[in-house]
Amino acid sequence: MASYDAWIKLYRPDENTPNTAISYYTKGSLVGWLLDAKVRRATTGTRTLDDVMRTAYQRYAGPRGFTTDDFVGVVRDLGGADVASWLNRVISTTEELDYNDALSWFGLEFTKQKKQLDENDEPKPEKAYLGLTTKTDAGRLVVTQVKRGAPAFDAGVNVDDEIIAIDDYRVPPDGLDTRLEQYKAGDTASLVIARRGHLHNVPIKFAAEPENVWKLRVVEKPTAEQKVDFSRWVAVPTKSN
Repeated sequence: MASYDAWIKLYRPDENTPNTAISYYTKGSLVGWLLDAKVRRATTGTRTLDDVMRTAYQRYAGPRGFTTDDFVGVVRDLGGADVASWLNRVISTTEELDYNDALSWFGLEFTKQKKQLDENDEPKPEKAYLGLTTKTDAGRLVVTQVKRGAPAFDAGVNVDDEIIAIDDYRVPPDGLDTRLEQYKAGDTASLVIARRGHLHNVPIKFAAEPENVWKLRVVEKPTAEQKVDFSRWVAVPTKSN
């Protein structure tokens, strides 16, 4: 049924899909990793996600298969009620995933991409960001998507609006990026759009583009326990130092 629903709905994106959907491939992989860390922590490293999967296979392999409740039951049996409750929550709600337990257990941390510096080693001003995508349609620059929470969304820009100008300067169909280079995050401007034949002057405040590049690395000074847990996770022997 999940596969059927995927083909009739999830693989038919529309202009609002970025605001209402996520990749279940990506989230599924992340939940699997977090579940592994949860089971390891709950059992002090004596059990892992591999044990969960093997147990599920032993119990349910064959024609019967298993339900979500069956799998959560396996997790409860091997990892405890708290881990099972956590799994139920993350697969049935849209709340943000919490990585802290996994990061702490393995001695890892996320780091942001370093900001570019100018000739004086000062952070360069962040580029102006609207938060929309466009296409060229019969010589017109037309909005195709508007990301929730972005400046364009907050200003009321809609899909199918035609972008005409910014601050009274005409924006040609291939010139939006060039025009945005004249602004930086925090600047304000007047965006001229055409909607159903009517011109609208929309005040807008540019933001910085959201950070979407993160690096996962080992913490600078992992504890002895974190070194052991990390080495078991990646199946690499722990170094004596």
